[in-house]
Amino acid sequence: MVDPEVNESVGLFRCLWLGDWLTGLPLLKKAKTESIVVVADQEVAGGMASELAAKWWTLSEDLPLIYRDRAIERSVYHYKQALPLLKGKGIGGGGIAVIGLGWEFCVGGGFGVGW
Repeated sequence: MVDPEVNESVGLFRCLWLGDWLTGLPLLKKAKTESIVVVADQEVAGGMASELAAKWWTLSEDLPLIYRDRAIERSVYHYKQALPLLKGKGIGGGGIAVIGLGWEFCVGGGFGVGW
């Protein structure tokens, strides 16, 4: 697709709604929004999990409401990938707390709604 706006819409739908990262990320690399392009480029290049987690979390704040929870889920996915690398680096109890949109997730322990 040539239209960056269409690439962004279809890419977000495929990645965040369908979970189809294989076909969605190439579209997001050609998206209209620069922050989405940066995250997609890093995803494809296999960027550092902790950086990707932070970028997806930040990006979630600017996405349409329908995709916010899914972007935060992607952020949590990357935080879980980063956890083994972060243990012993000054994180109390070996966990990372992520709080947002009415739910809390502690990478070292699980999640719950309304905590």
